[in-house]
Amino acid sequence: MESRSDTCTERNHDCTKHRHSCCRGKMFKDKCTCFYKEGNDTSPTDDEICTCQQVWYHTLAEEVIDKGTKLLKFWIG
Repeated sequence: MESRSDTCTERNHDCTKHRHSCCRGKMFKDKCTCFYKEGNDTSPTDDEICTCQQVWYHTLAEEVIDKGTKLLKFWIG
């Protein structure tokens, strides 16, 4: 579950106009990642779309820490 302030942009939502407004995940802040819309040969495009996403290694770190914490609690009791 993500914690949010009143003004942050949720994960996988548009952050094109506010690139530093992404919410935090469990441990790390999401990052605004931008892409260019795909055009074709007859009508190329320079339109940019940005969405709040979590970097893959932050997702991995959160999962490892969560599982490690559960394992320690199981061992210790």
